[in-house]
Amino acid sequence: NESPVTGREDSAETDKQADVRAGYQESSTAEIFEGQTTGSENAPFLASTEKPDSRPARVCKALGPFDEFAAAETVSDRLVSMGLIPMLRSEDSRVVDDYWIYLPGKGRQYSQKIVQQLKAENIHDYYVYDSDDYLISLGTFRKIGLAESQLANFRRMGLDAVLEKRYKTRVEHWLEIFVEKKYDTQLENFAMKTPGLQINTTSCMSLAAR
Repeated sequence: NESPVTGREDSAETDKQADVRAGYQESSTAEIFEGQTTGSENAPFLASTEKPDSRPARVCKALGPFDEFAAAETVSDRLVSMGLIPMLRSEDSRVVDDYWIYLPGKGRQYSQKIVQQLKAENIHDYYVYDSDDYLISLGTFRKIGLAESQLANFRRMGLDAVLEKRYKTRVEHWLEIFVEKKYDTQLENFAMKTPGLQINTTSCMSLAAR
């Protein structure tokens, strides 16, 4: 008769198999990690594969302002001939319309006295407003220099004249371009040959999405 298999023999066999499995797992783990480096050791290699940006640095220039679209279009064509790609930006702008000299109103009797004084000085270019407490307008001027000269004349007469800028809103056109530094001299020469043209370094709104 064969002896029955005891639980002790099963346990011994199981322990032996467990030792074999453990040894296999350790050797497999060692093989997997053998020859590998840490993240910090590998970082220089990754960094060395990144190529620096070799494109020339560009800045944004705005040329203008132009009162008329046709004038902006003419300059745009000249910029294109230089190898540049301008974009048009139009905006409302508040600009000085003229310069107004006046005497603040101080009542009817005061205005009548001033009118007599102006006539005595042979000055007839004035207007008395019935409203605004008889304010007296002494003229409007397009040029600031002429306005300041006239203001000085009135004050020498003892009049407390006031000089006020009057504004209007108009549409201005600007040409915006991204350019490399090598174009600086060309643009400066271009501006010298175009009266009234300004060239400003700015943040190009019309090119922001490009």
